[in-house]
Amino acid sequence: MLGAVDEVRLTRAVARDIGGELRDLGVDLDLAPVSDVNSNPLKPVIGGGSFWAEPALAARQGTAVVDGLR
Repeated sequence: MLGAVDEVRLTRAVARDIGGELRDLGVDLDLAPVSDVNSNPLKPVIGGGSFWAEPALAARQGTAVVDGLR
């Protein structure tokens, strides 16, 4: 879980690798990231699909994914 680690450089590198793999497959549109914030612990539906429960961390990690995919 990249949000739990909160290493922007790692997140960016992972996204760069994903972007490269998508490009190699001929995919030129990625509808990620979904920068959800898990703000309600009583409704854990988002769970691992969010970067974290803190908006600033989710924004930081989401930005790193976008930068890496570019």
